[in-house]
Amino acid sequence: GLAVAAGIAAICLGAAALPAFAIMLLAALLCGFCARAKIAGQTGDTLGATQQIAETAILAVLVMSLIQ
Repeated sequence: GLAVAAGIAAICLGAAALPAFAIMLLAALLCGFCARAKIAGQTGDTLGATQQIAETAILAVLVMSLIQ
């Protein structure tokens, strides 16, 4: 699933896709590390929050790339 999404994004967005995916991955990893440190694991709520934060991060990067 992720490989297909990355391929489609790379085709549609070109060079803007790589920084967007890098920021999304960083945001998801930070959420995972915070969940592990605070509650020693993950729950459905933390996974949902991680998805929302990662999606917001990737959309913000894509909007910034379109503005420039």
